[in-house]
Amino acid sequence: MDIVLFSPQLWAHYIYVSVKVNISLSNIGWRPSVTKADFPKIPDKTKEEREKERIEGIKKTAISGIFGIFAGIISFYLAGEGQVRAGFGITILAFAILIQKYIYPLINVTGELKAKDWFYIGFMTLSFWFVSWTLLLN
Repeated sequence: MDIVLFSPQLWAHYIYVSVKVNISLSNIGWRPSVTKADFPKIPDKTKEEREKERIEGIKKTAISGIFGIFAGIISFYLAGEGQVRAGFGITILAFAILIQKYIYPLINVTGELKAKDWFYIGFMTLSFWFVSWTLLLN
């Protein structure tokens, strides 16, 4: 008799055993040692804080998009259409991301930009750069 990993009988047995174990654990009074009340409550943000974060998010998206488009246009004119100088276009992209570090304080994006923010900014700039350069190459 061959045992097949994806057979309905095997999965039915697995579900039966797991339900049986869970029921038997609850019958003996076992409860998790950590409850929801043990975690600290995260304070809710005020309407002004949420509005400020939303506006800053829009600014980050718009600036990274604009810089990505400019980097794509500059890459097209300076790197040309050849494969030989394609690395120069990527260098222009890197500078476009780096320049944004100094632009955000000028447009009143307050708060510290963390790794998650820079990943988002870099991805948006990369996306707009790639699309604009690709459209110009065609």
